[in-house]
Amino acid sequence: MKMKQLNLMKQLVTRCITTNFMYFLGKHPGVIQYHNVFFQSDYLMDDFAECFEKYKAVGEEYGITTIVTSYGTNFCSICLSKEKQEYLVIGPFLDCAVSDSLLNDVINNHGLTIEYAVKLKKCFNSIPIYDISHISGICEVIRDEIVKKEEYPENTLLDYRRGSVETEDGIAFRMEMEKSIAYQSIEKRYEIEGKILEAVEEGNLQKAQQAYQEFEGYVKGMVRCKDPIRNIKNLLIVANTLYRKAAQAGGVHPVYLDEISAKWSMKIEQANSEEALLTMKPQLLRAYCLLVRNHSLAQYSPIVKKAIMYILLNLGTSLSVSEVAKEVNVCPDYLTRLFKKEVGESVITFINKKRIEASIKLLNTTTLPIQVIGDMVGITDTSYYNKLFKKQIGMSPKQYRDSL
Repeated sequence: MKMKQLNLMKQLVTRCITTNFMYFLGKHPGVIQYHNVFFQSDYLMDDFAECFEKYKAVGEEYGITTIVTSYGTNFCSICLSKEKQEYLVIGPFLDCAVSDSLLNDVINNHGLTIEYAVKLKKCFNSIPIYDISHISGICEVIRDEIVKKEEYPENTLLDYRRGSVETEDGIAFRMEMEKSIAYQSIEKRYEIEGKILEAVEEGNLQKAQQAYQEFEGYVKGMVRCKDPIRNIKNLLIVANTLYRKAAQAGGVHPVYLDEISAKWSMKIEQANSEEALLTMKPQLLRAYCLLVRNHSLAQYSPIVKKAIMYILLNLGTSLSVSEVAKEVNVCPDYLTRLFKKEVGESVITFINKKRIEASIKLLNTTTLPIQVIGDMVGITDTSYYNKLFKKQIGMSPKQYRDSL
């Protein structure tokens, strides 16, 4: 093969791929090699040389053979002349990404030490990844250009990988890899869990749902209890607690937190099927995100936040602007202006709205007389309670209860 022709083939290959292009001639050839991405290891160099000698004994003239070495690296060779021992070789390349199982097999099969695994993995990571058919196709183009025959032998594969036999070092390496994978999975799970809680704290439902879909892949099949129903319940109870803390960090008042947490705790415990519990997972997440979105105090100044908290904790008592202002240590006029600016309504309007909301919950869940409900939310005048209720809801408390 002429040097001009060889250089032309070299240019063709190096424009298409980034692995070695080698030319062998004679029993003790001087190898022409372009690129140098592979021979960083004596083990791998010796392995290739050993496998290549085996291939030369069986490779067909003008044939294209893929050689898989005992280390799992790939080469494609064109036999140009059996008599002259003339070969073109492209490689090494891998047909898939380096995996721990590949390293484990190599260490076992070659009796290597664990310490060599790090060096070996670094070396493997320098080897490009290509589909075997892609490299074979390049070889076919080169052969057609050089040989120019009508028929060629079929492409062949020579796999010199050894069967797996676990050594003590191999077993230790595999166990370390399994432990490492387990640790990485735990770390990733906690990382995604942090994203979910951050989204709940922000009240960002879409962000929370996206993170939760990823999270499900890491907790699927997690068993903390033999009873499958109890196992799901325990996971939901933990989620309920974590979401509550995230919502609290998002500025939701303890009154709302206690209410939603108690509601879901009861709902979780009363469920008696896996199907019912599984449907609660997205519902629980949605409930807390909407809670933050609708009831977060994070956007308010410390004074207004403190005023709102005091109002919510004392709805059943006689509340006035002066009393709330005294509690937050400002004058009534200043509180009135600041509250209106941040909340968008007056202190009294806010108090009355929250009282009506509280009374609706009592109407929904109890059979207490309407007058008693009015007293419980701090409106002792029944006619005034009726008037406020109708103004806000569009019907009287009695009409509302009758419509349930």
